[in-house]
Amino acid sequence: MKLTERQISTLKNINNGYGQLSNMMSIFSLENKGLIELHPKDGWRLTQLGIDELMKVNNG
Repeated sequence: MKLTERQISTLKNINNGYGQLSNMMSIFSLENKGLIELHPKDGWRLTQLGIDELMKVNNG
């Protein structure tokens, strides 16, 4: 999956618990791709697909 630098940065922010600092357009685009989802108590969290994509970015 092709991600922009901003989307990658947003994934990393959400993974580290800083979703509130992220750009809303990037959040919505990641949600549409199925990489993140909104949990009522926890806020934005990575899906398994999001975790896999983040691992690809970090390793590759």
